[in-house]
Amino acid sequence: MLNLLGCNKESFVKVIKLLGYKVFDEKNETFLQYRPFKKIKKSLDLKIKKNNPFEALKQLNLK
Repeated sequence: MLNLLGCNKESFVKVIKLLGYKVFDEKNETFLQYRPFKKIKKSLDLKIKKNNPFEALKQLNLK
């Protein structure tokens, strides 16, 4: 099967790892297990600062 892809086993393992698979060998056989990359979400700091330009607009009372 690797000959159809045009690569050897080592280069195929590198490509598979980049796609998010875990590669491990047991008893002279290579196994692949899909492990997606975990994306860490950063929380947004939504604190309102007193020295921003919108704070000055609140004080104008344009109603």
